[in-house]
Amino acid sequence: KIVEVDRGFLIKIGERGGTSYVMLCLSVLNTPRLTRDEISWLETLAFYTSVSLENVLKIGELMDHLEHVKKEGPNPAWLNKLMFAIEEKQRSDLARDLHDSVLQDMISLKHQSEMFLADFEKDKVCTNQIRQRLINMNEQMSTVIQTTRETCQELRPQLLYDLGLVKALSKLAAQHQESSSIDKIRLNTERFSKVLDLDTQLNLYRIVQELLSNAVKHSKANEVLIMLVCIKEKVVLHYEDDGIGFDPDKLYQNSASMGLSGIRERVRALNGSLDIQTAEGKGFRVAIEMEL
Repeated sequence: KIVEVDRGFLIKIGERGGTSYVMLCLSVLNTPRLTRDEISWLETLAFYTSVSLENVLKIGELMDHLEHVKKEGPNPAWLNKLMFAIEEKQRSDLARDLHDSVLQDMISLKHQSEMFLADFEKDKVCTNQIRQRLINMNEQMSTVIQTTRETCQELRPQLLYDLGLVKALSKLAAQHQESSSIDKIRLNTERFSKVLDLDTQLNLYRIVQELLSNAVKHSKANEVLIMLVCIKEKVVLHYEDDGIGFDPDKLYQNSASMGLSGIRERVRALNGSLDIQTAEGKGFRVAIEMEL
């Protein structure tokens, strides 16, 4: 904006943080009023000066921020705290899974072995009993091996690295179908053909993994539907189950809140949108959309 005054004019060239920046141009001589061409040139000059001023101020703020980060060390304190919290949660989850599955099974096998050896030394077992006990122990060891493999698969889905997201989700759904109380898990990926980067694939895999885990632990669902499709330039992940649902006002307050919060953060990392629909006795639905 140009304001003409006695012997000159004022140009407002910028505004930031409630402060206006003005250039005052005066002459010791009496000057005539500005012409239309002069006003046009001055407006153009004011515009580019405003842009330059804005950049200079932003660079100054950025330098101040970098100095602050530098004083905090290689990583800011909040980032270190977050990384340690995530690491401890992963350690805790792994320890709990191993304790509740593999360790208990190994203790049971050891106890059976001790009893078997004691009976054998006392010559209280016949050939058929020995054979049956060995068969039972072999079956239990196979179960322990399978459980350990599944735990490793949850920690690092090797199939995803080797064959991609669709194959990994198919195996994940099949594993939950076989090992859980859910009657039917339907996975539809027929309309998904996009090639995604590895980080995006991992985030989508972890989201589905957490949704299935919640269905097993909290939802009491009989049927689950998962759809991964491409619609124009969007990737859409749709999940729904016929479980007990819960009060939407308590969405992040129940025992499943940690899982849902993790899903929300992963969706945010993908620059996507998250829509959750649920009600008590009316199942649970999730729609995730992300731009390619």
